Amino acid sequence: MLLLLFVIMGAVVGSFIHAFVSRRLMKQSIVHGRSICFHCKKQLCWYENIPIVSFLFQLGRCRNCQTTIPSHYVFVELVGALFGGFIAVGYSLQLLPDVRLVVTILAALVLLGVFAYDIIAMQIPDEFSLWPAVVFFVIGFLTHNTIVGMLLGVILISGFFFFQFVISRGRWIGGGDVRLGVLMGVLLGWKLGLVALFLAYTVGAIISIGFVIAKKKKLASEVPFGTYLSVATVASMIFGDWLMEWYVGLVVL
Repeated sequence: MLLLLFVIMGAVVGSFIHAFVSRRLMKQSIVHGRSICFHCKKQLCWYENIPIVSFLFQLGRCRNCQTTIPSHYVFVELVGALFGGFIAVGYSLQLLPDVRLVVTILAALVLLGVFAYDIIAMQIPDEFSLWPAVVFFVIGFLTHNTIVGMLLGVILISGFFFFQFVISRGRWIGGGDVRLGVLMGVLLGWKLGLVALFLAYTVGAIISIGFVIAKKKKLASEVPFGTYLSVATVASMIFGDWLMEWYVGLVVL
């Protein structure tokens, strides 16, 4: 029941985050106005706004004009549900006690915003990377995280991205990813940061190859890498220690 509740809540939050990011990008009011189809301008009914479910039942199309709904709508909701499931499992397994649970929930909200921005507009604004990094750095200091550990994480992850940015002249990775690396370093430190990088690059490679095989993309196609990084960061915050122990045990055996 806890898992189901958190998955549903995550999907609902994902729907809200998507609406927030979409309206912000189009310079529309965040608090005024009902949801509409951006093609035919018809106001959506409540049953057309149920996260994930409405998209599936409508086969990804507007009920009024039959225009295809962009897939990023449901992707953000699905990732919100995934984050909710991660948190529920981590909490039930006592991987997220006390303050760590609160920090993880707050970080998941920010990183869901990163996911939405990057998948919709291929950008990561500083207010979803650098400013949260400052806030989480202060929280980490107050909750006895080591400053050295957080700084090493920033140097490792952001420095790694910056190196790629420089040698590729921005072709391999964007400046937004470099700044996102600062947030990742603060949240994860250098050890869990390595886990997140491994997860992001591995999953990203598998999905990209799948798109190429399906002829949806070319190898040179631009990829919103912040989407993989955001998911990998949340997963590493919750399961990173367990994954490291599992890997070390596997190598030792």
